[in-house]
Amino acid sequence: MKVLFLIKGWRVPSSRYRVLQYIPFLKGRGFETQVIPFPRTLGEHWAFFTSLPHYDIVFLQKRRLPWLSLWLLKKRDNRIVYDFDDSVMYRSSRHANQSSFSRRWAFRQMVKASDAVIAGNQFLKGEALRYVGEEKVWVVPTAVDVNSYPPKDYGTKQDAIILGWIGSGPTLWYLQNLIPVLENLCKRYPQLKLMVVSDEFFDSPTIPIIKKKWALEDEISDLQSFDIGLMPLTEDVWSQGKCGLKAVQYSAAGIPIVCSPVGINREIVRDGLNGYLASTDAEWMEKISRLVDDPSLRVQMGKRGRNRVETAFSVDVTLKKVLDLFQRLCLREQIERMREGSSGDS
Repeated sequence: MKVLFLIKGWRVPSSRYRVLQYIPFLKGRGFETQVIPFPRTLGEHWAFFTSLPHYDIVFLQKRRLPWLSLWLLKKRDNRIVYDFDDSVMYRSSRHANQSSFSRRWAFRQMVKASDAVIAGNQFLKGEALRYVGEEKVWVVPTAVDVNSYPPKDYGTKQDAIILGWIGSGPTLWYLQNLIPVLENLCKRYPQLKLMVVSDEFFDSPTIPIIKKKWALEDEISDLQSFDIGLMPLTEDVWSQGKCGLKAVQYSAAGIPIVCSPVGINREIVRDGLNGYLASTDAEWMEKISRLVDDPSLRVQMGKRGRNRVETAFSVDVTLKKVLDLFQRLCLREQIERMREGSSGDS
């Protein structure tokens, strides 16, 4: 089976965790794969369309094709798989009006044109089900290769306790919403520091901030330097589409989490077992304080979090779903060709 994957970029998190990390596993199971960024120039579009006869499946990750490109793709004899892990049919949390006709229309067209749709969580599945039947929509959560995340070594003594957050600049404002809580915590606990791993940062006169520029080669070691992982979100349709990558990464590294009870976070984090869910400032204060005060609790929750990822959010689990989807698509194609052949003979 030959699969062509189209991605947003080689270092884009959704591309890395929903496509690129699967490629070695797929090749090891006999798949022929090719990965390219979405075409932009006329020459890239030409190369893309002329290559289509070589592939059985075209896998589109998150981005929606322009209507003309989508129409031309549908004219080819390829199976189309559309994968998305964000609320691409809405505007982001920072917009007062999150509804968008153009985004909704592009999403609708993409979903209806696809032979299979992969949604990153149940909320996103519900959005896809507005336009296609249940048999076309699969839920595959964002996962990590747990073997590449050595668990945090809690045996090393350190003076500071690190509250950690990792993410891109456009999502930094979620953490900034937590500044009043963090300021109060730092007053209560002088040993606290906030580590931000990102491409953008903010300053605070009362919060000791460690600014670490994100780098792929440092990502896992940066995570292991955290003592408590933070994932604040707002309650809205954009955030409900989030697929919890931060929470999965923290847990894989053996880090206890405090996060907002939004979207898939409720599935990743079981409150009081492998982390805490917090909605109000008072809850954020209380639950972070519990972890700061109790080192053994941090260790226990970190271990349980890693176990949670191993059983539900690891590549070993999600790969089976992806393989099943591809195999079903190919079987469906074989059946249709047999039917066409039978009708032609008659």
